[in-house]
Amino acid sequence: MWRPREKRRKPDTWPLTPWAVALWFVLIVSLGVGAGVLIAFHWGWPDWVAVALGGLFTLGYRQIFWVVLRLVQRSNGR
Repeated sequence: MWRPREKRRKPDTWPLTPWAVALWFVLIVSLGVGAGVLIAFHWGWPDWVAVALGGLFTLGYRQIFWVVLRLVQRSNGR
């Protein structure tokens, strides 16, 4: 007997939609760059230090974002 083929399931990104993930990345980059600029300019460091600090903060915030997302997914049984 013929049965329709089952559709492949896409990986679940619950609880965030693609729009929410994109928004979070924009906020994470803004937060990282803002923190780097504020710290560097407060201490009177050159512009390149502000850029470097912004990049480091952005990488750290992005990693924290993915860790928290995975913890939320696991706690809800997904």
